Amino acid sequence: MFSRPRRGTGHGGPRVKSDRRRPSSKAVVGVEPLEGRMLLSYLVFVKNHKVIPVYGGDARFHEPLYSNGLAFKKQAHFYPYYTGPKRPELDGVSATATISGNRDTDGILTLSGTVAGPIIQKPKDAAQDAIYIFAIDRGGASKVGPFPGRGHIRYDAQVVANITQAGISASVQLNNVSINGTPQNPLATTTINLSSASVKIKGDNITITVPLTSGSGSTLTTQIPSIGKAINQWNVNFFTRNPSPYGSHMNGYHSIASFTPENTMFQVTVQHVTPIRAT
Repeated sequence: MFSRPRRGTGHGGPRVKSDRRRPSSKAVVGVEPLEGRMLLSYLVFVKNHKVIPVYGGDARFHEPLYSNGLAFKKQAHFYPYYTGPKRPELDGVSATATISGNRDTDGILTLSGTVAGPIIQKPKDAAQDAIYIFAIDRGGASKVGPFPGRGHIRYDAQVVANITQAGISASVQLNNVSINGTPQNPLATTTINLSSASVKIKGDNITITVPLTSGSGSTLTTQIPSIGKAINQWNVNFFTRNPSPYGSHMNGYHSIASFTPENTMFQVTVQHVTPIRAT
C-alpha cells in the first residue's frame, strides 16, 4: 500500500496556511475534436448554460455511431420563402426523435417539436389552423430534397398533425421511395391514421407517439418499415405549415413556416430496446 506524506513543516504536522488561492480554471463545456463524419449539423453541446448547435453538413452522409436525438436552432426564424403570417406557434425552435420498446413487437417512435409560442389547440377560425410535420428519411428518399434552399431535407415518410377548427387529427404517410413528395403532390402510397390521443400538446410543445407495428400474433406487421437504413440511422426534420389561406394543396413551399434544424436533418436516438425473450 502506498501513501503520500502530508505537506507541512514536519512529518505528520499541520499544513502550512497560505493566502494564495489556486487559480480558477474557468472551464466550460465544449466539444472535443471529432473526425469529420461525426460532426453533425444537429450535434449540440452546452456552454454557459446555453445549448449550442453545431452545423456540419448533410446528416445522411455524416452520421455518428449513435445520436442524442436532439435538434436545436441558434435562434427561431422563419423559412425565407414563407409568405404567410409569422405566427410564433409556427416558428420552430427544437425537436427530438426517440425510439423505445422492441422494434418487431411493441416499438414506439416518439417525436416532439417545440415552437416559439403557445400552440393553439382549439382554433377559432382558419387563420389559427396549423400543421406540424415530422419528415423522416428511412434511407429511400431522393438525393436532393424538394424545398428551395433546403436540399438536405428530404424524406420518404411523414408524421403529420393537423390542428384545425374541426379538431386534431394525425397520420403517418409513407411516400414514394424514389422521388420526394412535393407539397402539391406528396406521393403518399400508404396513409396510416393515428388516434387523436397520440398527439399531446403542452404550451409550446407538440408530441406525437407512433406505434411501429400493428396487429398482434401472426397478424403483427411493421407499419413503418426501414428502407435502406437501419432504424437507428433514420433522419428527421420538424417543420411547420400554415394552411390558411393556401387551402388543401397548401400552395407549395410558400406555406412552410420553418424547419428544425434549419438546413438538414437529425438522427433518431434509440432510448431503450426490449430484448426478445427466447420461448
